[in-house]
Amino acid sequence: MVIGTFNVDNKIFENNINGEKRMDKLISFINGYDLSILGIQELSNSNKRYLEKKLKDYKIYGHSKGGFSFNDEYNSIIMKKDFTHVKSKTYALSKKIDKVGSKFLFSLFPRICTVVHFKYDNHYYMMINTQLSSFVNRNKEIDALNKIILRERKKDEFLIITIDFNGKINDRLKWFITENGLKVVKFYTKRKIYGIVDNILLSKNIKIISKRTVGFNEIKISKHNPSVVRISVKD
Repeated sequence: MVIGTFNVDNKIFENNINGEKRMDKLISFINGYDLSILGIQELSNSNKRYLEKKLKDYKIYGHSKGGFSFNDEYNSIIMKKDFTHVKSKTYALSKKIDKVGSKFLFSLFPRICTVVHFKYDNHYYMMINTQLSSFVNRNKEIDALNKIILRERKKDEFLIITIDFNGKINDRLKWFITENGLKVVKFYTKRKIYGIVDNILLSKNIKIISKRTVGFNEIKISKHNPSVVRISVKD
């Protein structure tokens, strides 16, 4: 199974001019790495509609932030259709995790996460795709994420989290990783200003076969570097 994570940047004005060209580059990335699943952050409505038309072998899961936000966006999970989908839901990273929707026109909050349960190769998985804030609300968002896992995760499920940290791993995030029996897939980039930002967390009993951070010059649609990992699990 090959998993990717990528924050494509919700560039409101650029999406209106070059949105399809940007998404064509993303499609080339998905096909070039033969991704099984992609956790994608900051996906706009128009870009999602375009991907749904073009990615015939994939299904896109997750609802948008919604509400009154002008810069509405999705933190979607794009998954190959030959994976068995069990159920999915979008949550808010706030005290009221079931209340998705922004109250303000240009608000970034609350952040959202998409949860998908699926079966592949006789194993059950729970996957989360999300994005944290840089400073404001960050610890509260981590607590909300932990609450969602406590509600959703079944005992026999392997856990996969694709996540834009929006900063370095703080003490609360370290607690969250330990609490949920996770390990960090350590990707590296020369662009030190962002540190290790876009990342993937995995259950400790998932084996990492290979991993790669894709260079900016290879895709050129976002200031972020997408990351890819190939995994397997033992029977």
